[in-house]
Amino acid sequence: MVYLVITSWYPSHKVSDVIKTFTEMLKKYPPSVIGELGEILVNNAGTSTENGLKAMSVYDVKEGKLEEALKIARSALAMFQPVEGYESKVEVWSTVTESFEAIGMQAPT
Repeated sequence: MVYLVITSWYPSHKVSDVIKTFTEMLKKYPPSVIGELGEILVNNAGTSTENGLKAMSVYDVKEGKLEEALKIARSALAMFQPVEGYESKVEVWSTVTESFEAIGMQAPT
């Protein structure tokens, strides 16, 4: 099990363009699609920064579904490319247990 962490940021004057694109993205990739791949832990939490707005989502991806989840995430984010100043990143994070196992140790319980 891994976490898919998606972060995006964009200028505040582009909010209406982002919301419009987000609405279209949800039509193509509704929450039910995500539910098949894992659990939504953080659903579009947002904050303002000195450069505009920043949003983050975190998904707990089911075993064997990472490749499909990455493909959908990247396709969904590509829909935002026409929004000037929109940037994003997709990261794969390990659980504590997986991190310890990677170095040959057992995580404390």
